[in-house]
Amino acid sequence: MTRSKIRTSGAEGLTLSSTALTVANGLTLTDGDVTVASGHGLSFAATSDGTTMSSELLDDYEEGSFTPVFADNASSGNTASMDTQKGKYTRIGNLIYVTIVGGNIDTSGMTSGNVLYIRGLPFAGITSSGISQHFVTRADNVNVGSTCFGVVGLISSGVSYLLLKENKDNAADTNVLVSAINSSVSDLMVTGCYVTD
Repeated sequence: MTRSKIRTSGAEGLTLSSTALTVANGLTLTDGDVTVASGHGLSFAATSDGTTMSSELLDDYEEGSFTPVFADNASSGNTASMDTQKGKYTRIGNLIYVTIVGGNIDTSGMTSGNVLYIRGLPFAGITSSGISQHFVTRADNVNVGSTCFGVVGLISSGVSYLLLKENKDNAADTNVLVSAINSSVSDLMVTGCYVTD
């Protein structure tokens, strides 16, 4: 094993080799960042508590923005314009936290009988059969049925768009249609967390 000499400034328990750096009594950075090579991360393998876990490696973190697209088709079709059109996300491992705001949504040129999609999520939902994930949604000036208790966002397996669902009592939830949006008046705010691959 090749060992390199470094200055420890009196620190004990520090070993540097070609394969690993071991610090016995804690590590404090006074400036700078810790950079991890692609495909690696922070390992929490010392705390193997779960019986069905698949990984204990935190290998991704990022923050960013995206442009949510309100459309009448999952991949093409017509899109809305709006006064406010913002999306923010934070990724921690495979968890994606998103916030979406659409203000004064103008549906001119969209097909009113089509399902409303919110496209452009930064990552697709996990590609696992039968998994759908839900988001808290605030819908202002959106026309929903009298038996609707509220609107929830939903992302299905393997897609990077949301559907909005009318949450109903003693009845199947239904998709929110473009016609439910009062053009140039309706606002939608969606926030939540979903799992990606």
